Amino acid sequence: MWNLMYLIGYIYLGWILFIAYAAASAQWSVLPKSIRALLLPAGLLGFGMDVIFNWTLANILFLELPSTWTLTQRMHNHLLDTGWRGVMSRWICKNMLDAFQVHHCE
Repeated sequence: MWNLMYLIGYIYLGWILFIAYAAASAQWSVLPKSIRALLLPAGLLGFGMDVIFNWTLANILFLELPSTWTLTQRMHNHLLDTGWRGVMSRWICKNMLDAFQVHHCE
């Protein structure tokens, strides 16, 4: 039971860090250097979590070994697929990522 809760927490934290990344990247050029420095560890943590997720849990989710470093790159490769991987990639991109950073997966 705890393992499932940790898994859900990991996915949720990764998504929250993506939302923070999307907000920061939209305003990056106008942010003071001190704020950029404070955001850098969160960005690195989020990127690391994305790579780990892509190389572990996403293998189960997509039933394939990764050919890219990040989950976004993997989903980008499946966007035009007509099968279930394409459907799942488009749904995740449209509903969970593009809402915070337009065309994130493209």
